[in-house]
Amino acid sequence: MASITLPPFPSSGQPLLDTVTESNPDDAYTASIHRGVPILAASDDGLMSVSNGWLSASNLSSGFRVGAEHIMPEQAVVARSETMSSTSTIYANGVAVGGDEIHYFTLPGASLRWYQPYDVSFALMQWSLFTSFNCWRGVYKDKHNTKQQINTPIRLRCVLDGSAIEGTNRRIGQNMFHPVAPGHESVNEMIGPGTNFYDDYISRDRAPPYPGGNPQYVFTEAHSAVPFDMHHGAALSRGYHEISVQCAMQLAEGEAVYVQNIGTEKRSYTFRGRGYFNLTGKISLGIRNARVLALL
Repeated sequence: MASITLPPFPSSGQPLLDTVTESNPDDAYTASIHRGVPILAASDDGLMSVSNGWLSASNLSSGFRVGAEHIMPEQAVVARSETMSSTSTIYANGVAVGGDEIHYFTLPGASLRWYQPYDVSFALMQWSLFTSFNCWRGVYKDKHNTKQQINTPIRLRCVLDGSAIEGTNRRIGQNMFHPVAPGHESVNEMIGPGTNFYDDYISRDRAPPYPGGNPQYVFTEAHSAVPFDMHHGAALSRGYHEISVQCAMQLAEGEAVYVQNIGTEKRSYTFRGRGYFNLTGKISLGIRNARVLALL
């Protein structure tokens, strides 16, 4: 335990305090009990204040060593974790804004708010999430027979206390291109979808191969499910902190475009879906986590 030497008490016959009209923190008796300002206290001052936080090498008895029993839980390390396993799907036409403006929103289940009880020299923050997405990009014809270039980018970033963390920005690659939507100028000698597909295939029924130009196909959602695992280290001050993952989605410009599928093999390619659609980005979230390990 701490070795505390009390200041001398007043001599016999003298009052315990210098004055009875007001308290004086410098009275010998008062100082022996508590010192409100540590910088004013001598190493042997304050029976209560020393034992409640002013312990140091100067007032600990010789041979004393700090053991595990002297450290309260989370006095040296604070660990927090939040997780969500329920799936969530977010469509761009519900959260995005038009034009070139980028609007970020917080993804559900990838956030953590905690109280840091002391300043830490290093805190390791970590986010992990599993997601699949639809991110369209290509050239299509709209209902006015005008070619439209469609692009629906999706972005991710990590945030600490409301500020984006540099180096955590991720732009998800484009993965959705309809199998028989036009992808480029007509190149008749090539096999695959192209702009000339509209001039040929939908006007008469024909078996594959189809005329076209740009052999690009849908990278289906089943093959676009990817994990993200990001981390960031920083010193943190005492108080409340919050980490999260944010997402930004943009809407496609232009009017509805014409797309169709080539039908199903089971039905001999006779059952086809076609029509004008507003293509929009989509992100589906699976298991996601947010964690922090704060070190003294």
